[in-house]
This record gives sequence, C-alpha cells and structure tokens, in this order.
Amino acid sequence: MDPATWAEKGNRDYRAGDWDNAISSFKNSLTLDPDQPETWFLKGCCEFALEEYREALDSLRETLGQKPDHWYAANDIAVILWILGEREAARQYLDTAWDHCPPGTSGHDVIAANRGIAGSGGHGTFSFLKPGAPGTPA
Repeated sequence: MDPATWAEKGNRDYRAGDWDNAISSFKNSLTLDPDQPETWFLKGCCEFALEEYREALDSLRETLGQKPDHWYAANDIAVILWILGEREAARQYLDTAWDHCPPGTSGHDVIAANRGIAGSGGHGTFSFLKPGAPGTPA
C-alpha cells in the first residue's frame, strides 16, 4: 500500500478507538513517507491513549518539527510533560500553543484553562486536545 492508504487505514482505526492497529498503520505510512505532520500527530494521540507517554512525546515533537504552528500538538506535549513531572517545559509548550491557537475557538479556551492549571501548580485536570474535539481541526 502507499502512504496515503496506510494513513487512511490508521484514521479509520483511530476513529474506532483501535489504538494498536492505528499505530501500526501510521508507522507503515510514516516509513514510506515520514513528512506527514498530521499522521505523526494522530500516532501520538494513539500512544497517549495507551499511556505510552515517551513514544507520544516523540511523535508529537516530530509533528512540531514539521509544522511549528501545530498548536494542538504543543498543548498535548505540555499535558504529557506535566504528567511526567517536567513542569517548566510543560509551561513553555503551553505558551507555544497559546501563541499559535486562533482566538475565539474552544481550543483557545482549553489552552487558557490548561495555562491556568499550570499557573496554579497543577490544581485541576488538564485537557488533551485531539482531532475531532470541538474547536480543533478534524
């Protein structure tokens, strides 16, 4: 199969919540064409769902490397870093997400809430953005 076909199979598995098969398809797609920031992002979301945080960080950082204004990847990296106890780095990624997220979207509201939680020392529950969530690109 070609990279687009593997990515679409991964998208179907992602939408079905079949994280392991989605990751496998995304890996196949990325092996054939690694220049796919959205595929890296979706792979990272699946890895996060499986609590494979280090793998998710790698995938989401690859997303930002290819598309530096990918605000939802920056937010999600911040959430993972916070979980891992890397608080200052998490705050920096939240600032990056804030700088690139369009004002007036629900994504902007989520990032604002996450920044508030980070500013209060972590009192509250962070929100992980994923495709298809209100205010986020599908």
